Amino acid sequence: MQTQVSIRRRGPKPQSISDLTAKVDASVRALRATGVPFTIQDVADHSGISRASLYRIEGLRERIGVHGDQTTTRPVNARELKVLRKELESAREERSAAVKENRRLQIELNRAVRRIDELMLDGTEKSQAAKSAEQKAETAVADRDSVYAEGFQAGLRAASQKGRGMAPAAGSEDLNVAAARLPRAAMLKARRTLALAIHPDLFQDNPAAQVLAGEIFKLLNQLATPGQGPSDKRY
Repeated sequence: MQTQVSIRRRGPKPQSISDLTAKVDASVRALRATGVPFTIQDVADHSGISRASLYRIEGLRERIGVHGDQTTTRPVNARELKVLRKELESAREERSAAVKENRRLQIELNRAVRRIDELMLDGTEKSQAAKSAEQKAETAVADRDSVYAEGFQAGLRAASQKGRGMAPAAGSEDLNVAAARLPRAAMLKARRTLALAIHPDLFQDNPAAQVLAGEIFKLLNQLATPGQGPSDKRY
């Protein structure tokens, strides 16, 4: 009686049903996590089990469920999904960088706005100070002109009265008396001030006024330097 000997073909060791089931379950979970519909072929590629084995071995197809039937709603394949994932990650990184850059620019903008406000305030203060200084200068010029005018008129009246041998007008004070009450330094300063308004050189286009101004200025020289004769001309 001959004994039959079973001859096993060479090849990979057959996997148990439990191992195949675990692989299918793991592949289904991983594909579901992507949020993209998948097919039986996707499960086969992911798990390493042939598509025919998934249909042939009892229970494996049922574990995949209806997800493997959604070929019409699948937008991309596995390769395109990988590319899209990379693009999504790149877009997220770009968005994060853009958010950081936007935050940095916002900080710089706030600094620039504060600096502009400071410059505007500083400019306003400087403008007000310049305006105030200008007003003071205008007031000083007006006061000086008023003093010059009064001195000029007083000189004219004194010269006129002296030339005519008249006494000073009622209510006015003799120039000699007024000059005697002033300190010499004050009198010299007053003469320099009046010279700006009544110096003869200022009336070169009016000979009559120049002559009259010369007489007035000689009188001022006499008042400022007692003892000097009328011929002393210090212009």
